[in-house]
Amino acid sequence: MKRLALLFAVLLVLTNSAITLAAVDITPYIEQAVSDLKIERNDPRLLALTNAPYVSPDGKKNPESVDAIQTLTGCSMGKGNLLFFQRPRNSPLLIALSREDNGETVVIKYDGKGVRIFKFNIKNDTAADPKNFGAIQKQLKGDTFTIVTLLTSHAKGTPYDFLKCCEYHNHYCPGITSGYLIAKYIEKHYPAGPGLRYIWFACPPWCKDDAVSTVLDLTPGKGNLFVKNMAEGRSIEGPDGRFAGIMVLWNGAEKKGKAVVLQFDWNEVYRLAGVTVDDFSPKGGKSNPAFFTVRVLSSWALIPYLDQPEKFIKTFETVDIDAKALKRMKAAGTDPYEVVGVAK
Repeated sequence: MKRLALLFAVLLVLTNSAITLAAVDITPYIEQAVSDLKIERNDPRLLALTNAPYVSPDGKKNPESVDAIQTLTGCSMGKGNLLFFQRPRNSPLLIALSREDNGETVVIKYDGKGVRIFKFNIKNDTAADPKNFGAIQKQLKGDTFTIVTLLTSHAKGTPYDFLKCCEYHNHYCPGITSGYLIAKYIEKHYPAGPGLRYIWFACPPWCKDDAVSTVLDLTPGKGNLFVKNMAEGRSIEGPDGRFAGIMVLWNGAEKKGKAVVLQFDWNEVYRLAGVTVDDFSPKGGKSNPAFFTVRVLSSWALIPYLDQPEKFIKTFETVDIDAKALKRMKAAGTDPYEVVGVAK
């Protein structure tokens, strides 16, 4: 009986310790961050970024963190200055507060055991300088690219629906931008009217497909998004850019549709950014800050053209297809480009 009582007492102590740890109040850290930034609540120059809806480093959900951010900063989704990004559930909680007028930034990190605070500046285009990016990287480690790119993209005026694509993708890069442009091109040139629906063949897959999925509400689970590598021996380059995928505009009642083969012109991206394709693979790979800063520069270069998808995207071919052809396109082991008649 005494042993049972002792065991119960030990369990009670451990449970209370866990509760105390899990119940860390993030509020004073947010208050201090706002104070350190020398800015008032509801100031339109203040931007908040967090992964709170997605993570639980201590096994607890974080809705109170989102509430605290909104209450103490005045930032909100409605105002477009409260942004989110995905992370695996067991990741640390991250809250970044940044002044968009002077670049001063404070990041709060809670890993389930303790809270750490990081401070840095991303004024103007300093985040694209490898030296400055590397200095931030020493603090934030693997979270640097996500936090820096999302904060700077908002400061440079990217639209909120684009930032929702970045939320799902968990960072901002030229690849997710290419997908946003593809989705806008599809909506503009191949609108899905009554009785029509989109089916996207992500072939070859790259970051773009997360944006196409987000903008057009396409997912594998709904049976309207299929991911395939390019068939062996098939060139990924078309006459007007890299093959980016095939969008099928399908009429379910009539059991027929149009398959639209699309290309994306990466050379135009490199030209606008003033970089080369080789710059994307610097010596040292991801250990070299230049690996990330070339992507930052290229992403920024595309911002003025987010409403001009035709600058980068061309239709290679439009083909009428029937239900039999669509079934073949979906099947494992088939080349969707071959089905619609694109020669290798």
